[in-house]
Amino acid sequence: MRAQRMILHDVVAFDLDGTLVDSARLWCEATTGAMAEVFARNGIRAPVPDERTLRRVIGTPAPDSLFALLPADLHPLVPEITEGVRSRGSAAMRAGPPPHFPRVLETLGELRRSGCAVAIATNGGRRYLDACLDSLGLRALVDLPFSLDSPGVSNKVEMVGAILREAGTRRGVLVGDRFHDREAAHGNGIPFVAFEPGYGSEEEWNGAEARISDHGDLLVLLGRRAGAVHALADEVVRRADGRGRPYFVGVTGAPGTGKSLLADDLRAVLSSLGIDARLLRLDDYRRRKAPPLAAPDAGDHLAHAFDLEAFGAALAETRTGGGRAAVVEGLFLLDARLRPSLDFAIHLEASEEVLLRRLEATRGREEARRAREIYLPAHAAFAAARPPRRHADLRIEASNPLALEPLG
Repeated sequence: MRAQRMILHDVVAFDLDGTLVDSARLWCEATTGAMAEVFARNGIRAPVPDERTLRRVIGTPAPDSLFALLPADLHPLVPEITEGVRSRGSAAMRAGPPPHFPRVLETLGELRRSGCAVAIATNGGRRYLDACLDSLGLRALVDLPFSLDSPGVSNKVEMVGAILREAGTRRGVLVGDRFHDREAAHGNGIPFVAFEPGYGSEEEWNGAEARISDHGDLLVLLGRRAGAVHALADEVVRRADGRGRPYFVGVTGAPGTGKSLLADDLRAVLSSLGIDARLLRLDDYRRRKAPPLAAPDAGDHLAHAFDLEAFGAALAETRTGGGRAAVVEGLFLLDARLRPSLDFAIHLEASEEVLLRRLEATRGREEARRAREIYLPAHAAFAAARPPRRHADLRIEASNPLALEPLG
């Protein structure tokens, strides 16, 4: 039997300053030094900000923070100061690195041993990132290092998107301490974990799916989802034993609830238990030429969008094809035409705000608009007619994908 993987996420991305490395003093000294040097070179008499002021902007791209710190008449000096800050910061890191936060190296090593890729997404430049990787002993532990001057990115949202594309997954998490990190995570439809010892604030952590005060806590946090899926898989195995045919588990819910991720996770865990479960997705039977629905009450959404005859045939073939389990994923599985095919039905639920945010991040603004106006109201009407409380065996609160809390 294969070893059970206790972390199911494919990639964990980390902010750098204030998350992996405690670099506040380094950056404050680099910024004040660069400002003083540029001011002197240009014959300008102006005060430099104090350390308390500078700490509030650590993690912000250097040009943005400098524009905020300096009066408008000094903005033409921002490129020159930015170069000085980056040069001084990189040199200081190589000369004597500031301490990384406790248990960073152990946590990154454990993530990689679990099969999870490790990424860095920093608003610093490549020179500074390379200096950190070398000086802090991180290079051997980081699979995907990205900085603000990595090709094809101009902000952290794009950076995290590039990390997910490079890793070939949507199953990711971002750990950071500032609002840029929260926006980068939610802008890509993945959870944000706030690192409280960093340089952020309560306001910046608002909306985080979780908070940690120590990097070792991250392993426990990520293990909770894996534990919940393992428990579900164990229950499937218990129910499937001795039946003589595949045990069908359905995963359903509104668009954006995370059906595909849970179905993939469940199948992966079943595989780790030695059960090669077939995965059937209703989306694979979507009608190619079906015109888009114009209103939430525009008839039978299920039959309009999907080839139910072909999908039913696939279910029947799987049921007679042997094996111990099958996972079925898709919309409207609690419909009277599909529910009898499922031995166990899981219904995922999340707030409309979360669903729309995820859909915009993963499918674009236009698709989120259609979801708000058509798809989510249509699914709400369906749920009213076929209440999940009556027709599902298990309801899960999926607004926070790190938790997967059962509903009563």
